[in-house]
Amino acid sequence: MPSSHILSAFDEDLKYLNRRISEMGGLAEEMCGAAVRALVNSDAALAQKIISDDVILDNAEREIQEKAIVTIARRQPMAGDLREIIGVLRIAADLERVGDLGK
Repeated sequence: MPSSHILSAFDEDLKYLNRRISEMGGLAEEMCGAAVRALVNSDAALAQKIISDDVILDNAEREIQEKAIVTIARRQPMAGDLREIIGVLRIAADLERVGDLGK
């Protein structure tokens, strides 16, 4: 993450986005592992949990998108910070797709 900014609120926005991406990554990882276990063990209850967890992942992606767009609009980030926010958007979309594949 780049160095501190004059606006601590901007730093908080970036930290929030990074934290939410980490949470999404953890959930996507859990879903994929659980999907394999559900398949191998023919566990319908676990498979159902994975399906319901996909909704959580979808909502997290939407939340990250909204926060990123608001952050871009309010803070008007330059170069590196803008690339970081765009990267967060791309990663969120990829993790959401991982969740879909696990489902």
